[in-house]
Amino acid sequence: MDTKRTGRCAAGVGVAAAVALALVAGCDQGQNSADVALQKASFELKALSSVRPRATGPETRTQTYEMVVRELQPVVSSGDNEQQVAAARMLSKAQAGLAQIEAERALDLEFQSMDLVREGGKLLQEYRRKMVYAAALVDPAAGSGSEIEALQRQRDEKDAERAKLRSVRDATARALDERRAEAKSLFDQASGKRSEAGSIRASASNANANDRLEIIGQAIEVEREADALEVEAELILAQVARQAPDLAMLDQQLRQMDNESASFERNAALLRDRDRAMREQSAASREAAADETAVAINELVTELATLRSGALVEHYEKANSGFERAISTYRKVMSSSRGKDRSVAAQDLAGLQKSRASAMATWMSGERRTIELLQALVDVEPALAQRGAYAGILQERATVMELATTKIRESFQGAGTALSGAGEDEMALQVEALMREVLGEEAPPPVDDGMDEG
Repeated sequence: MDTKRTGRCAAGVGVAAAVALALVAGCDQGQNSADVALQKASFELKALSSVRPRATGPETRTQTYEMVVRELQPVVSSGDNEQQVAAARMLSKAQAGLAQIEAERALDLEFQSMDLVREGGKLLQEYRRKMVYAAALVDPAAGSGSEIEALQRQRDEKDAERAKLRSVRDATARALDERRAEAKSLFDQASGKRSEAGSIRASASNANANDRLEIIGQAIEVEREADALEVEAELILAQVARQAPDLAMLDQQLRQMDNESASFERNAALLRDRDRAMREQSAASREAAADETAVAINELVTELATLRSGALVEHYEKANSGFERAISTYRKVMSSSRGKDRSVAAQDLAGLQKSRASAMATWMSGERRTIELLQALVDVEPALAQRGAYAGILQERATVMELATTKIRESFQGAGTALSGAGEDEMALQVEALMREVLGEEAPPPVDDGMDEG
């Protein structure tokens, strides 16, 4: 994080807060405490919203939101109706802000969790590979035979492509050679014409004056024929020049295919060499290496389970309860709104529900990827020594994922209910479709109303 920029933003919020206090201090002495709290909270929230959310840092935002909550909670419960609605609107915003900070902290830990999941996948692949080669000491067919066969198939496919491309290349080269030969023939004809014209001109020197003009005219006509032949030849060569890069490109593609084919063979040779080297090692050393990987897997799973069942779930639960408080508070605004204001309030309330759903969807996604890794660890053969423990952790994570899924569904359904209650049925349907997309559910089949045409 840019600490200088964060400092400037925090300073800006502090200055705004000082201004707010000065304004509040200068208010009419007859102003009641509820109005003072509303003004103070409004200034603090406006100051905070004037900068990017993460630019001020979570500590500064938390302090501001917590101050707003302290100032406004008494107003929501004891102010007059107008004050209660205004306080509820701002209090809900502060509560949602605190919830969002917890969601951001959960997301930061989620990145760490996903790094562990990716590393676990790599360790699992390493374990499988080592066990395969341990088996290859007893059964040579268990080595890289399938990989070598796959490389051979890829090389055969590439050779077939190369044969087709070679055919196209050769046809292109023949066509260009034929055009060059055609141009050469035209140049040869033109050269013959020019020789003929020279002979005609030479004969003019022995003719009388009257015949000489006619002879020179004949020579000029022959020279024009030669010019035409040369122009036609030059046009052909120009066409050849334009098409020559196509041939060069085909040659380049063929060279690339040659390199790829050679690469397939080199890789196959490396696999055969590796198989041979692995078979020369003792089964005990290979199994010991696999055991080392299994130990590394167990340490990683322990770290992952601790992270997901500890700080990470704590932040998600705080985010969820924070959004729930913000939603509950905002219902006071909703219940006091009428007409167009009620539609706007419904959309704001739906926005809070969707923010809650977004945090819970991130939670669900993280649990799903963790479960996928654990399932792979449970299913791998030969079985890992800690398979039973991994199965238990998997069940725990599945239960947590189901909890997150339930909260997502509750959030979207709450958003849809708020919108429908305000007459925003189309928006409610959009929210329902978004819920199905997030949860990976299919749309229900259309209801048969019995009105189909017979």
